[in-house]
Amino acid sequence: MGLSIADIDKWNPDSLDAVGTASTARADAASQASSCLGNLPAFESWQGSSASAAQQRTKVEADGLDQHSRDAAAVASAAKTAANEVRQTKIQLNDLRSTLGQYGITIDAKSSRAVPPTNLSSLPAATRKLVQDMTHTAQQSLDKIRQSADHADALLADALQKQAGPRSKEPTDKADDSPGNKPDLLMDDKGWQYPWDPPPPGDSAPGGGRWDIDPQPYPSGPGGGPPVGPFTPPKPWHRDIKPPIEGGPTGYQDVVGKTPNGWGVDPSWRMQENYKFRLTGETFNGAPDHTRWVQRDGKWYQAKWVDYNFEAEHVRRGVSSTGFFTPNFGLGEWHPIDIKDIYRAQADNPRLTMYVPTPSGGQVVLNPKRPGVSAP
Repeated sequence: MGLSIADIDKWNPDSLDAVGTASTARADAASQASSCLGNLPAFESWQGSSASAAQQRTKVEADGLDQHSRDAAAVASAAKTAANEVRQTKIQLNDLRSTLGQYGITIDAKSSRAVPPTNLSSLPAATRKLVQDMTHTAQQSLDKIRQSADHADALLADALQKQAGPRSKEPTDKADDSPGNKPDLLMDDKGWQYPWDPPPPGDSAPGGGRWDIDPQPYPSGPGGGPPVGPFTPPKPWHRDIKPPIEGGPTGYQDVVGKTPNGWGVDPSWRMQENYKFRLTGETFNGAPDHTRWVQRDGKWYQAKWVDYNFEAEHVRRGVSSTGFFTPNFGLGEWHPIDIKDIYRAQADNPRLTMYVPTPSGGQVVLNPKRPGVSAP
């Protein structure tokens, strides 16, 4: 891992947004210029060998502008994705710091290490064991945060290098299935990148899957609308992810909050819970609402919603008013859970911040302090 926590603290997602906006403007300008070159009225009446040479040269220039437009659009898309990842990473880091602060644990930004409190040795044995376990878990979370940051950094760097590097090969009359002739959608698991962001199907939620696009274009239907079939429905499929990809822990939070001042008496024991989720596979179930059409450059592409398959570890423990803890119930027990149940669990206990893993190693953060997080 190349980036430190100190590097992440210095990141500014607004700067990445500015790069994305500027690249989008460049892509639009290049596309418009190419369109104008390809439709010059002079070619309608100009004949002869000089006209053919001019047309050929103009086509080369237009193709170059089209390539520049695609490159700039790729940079804009990567910058947008990187900005979103940076925001998620910084929010996740701030939430982790807040949770660790409850245990006296700090983060050394330069070394990217979780540091236990200085009075660790003087704590009661049970509390000391808890803090040591939390420090170990915190280090794992920090490592995942750094991996996510490295991914965002590499994504943008790759797009910039591609734009600065050799152009993709010129198209030929021969059919070619190489990536250079396929739509540059940068799909991966980062959601829709160009330029649409369709919502998930009704039986899913953000973070519960991804739209996967078929690179085969289809001509428009009547009036420029979606293609008219019949089309063979895509077949359902499933793939396991081994080893599973784990998200960070929520940290222990009270199941029921303390009573307000003046109302009742705090109980001698209270229940706390901690969630952790892992991604075990991906599934396309073939449902009609999991397939849709999207348009780009006057052509249509078929997209499929791929569900993420999750398991949850739900750990509970009792905490006494004097600081004693019961054994952890549910530790190491993983059970299937879908994205809507994850949202419901977060809504049932809004003290919890959920970290939902993605196939790339990143995490979708369900933070109760951010607007829009609720049970579907």
